[in-house]
Amino acid sequence: MTPLEQIEFLANKFRKLPCDFAFLGGAVLGVLITDPAAPPARTTKDADVWVNTPTRKSYTDLEAQLRKLGFKMTRLKARPSADGAGVRS
Repeated sequence: MTPLEQIEFLANKFRKLPCDFAFLGGAVLGVLITDPAAPPARTTKDADVWVNTPTRKSYTDLEAQLRKLGFKMTRLKARPSADGAGVRS
């Protein structure tokens, strides 16, 4: 699946949910880089998605809806980065 196909697939899932969302991180690089001379973007196995949930209840409701759509919650460990900030991997 191409990066654009991955984003389209996920966007179609998220459009069914009652929340605002945006994609960020490595998954969108292949969609944003349009220079044909640029090297191919690094592939990634995941997609970072920002969602807007105004209340804790709306967050837990969204989590339940995502599970119904086949998404799984993962627990990621923080690891140090070059600038000292935590990075989830």
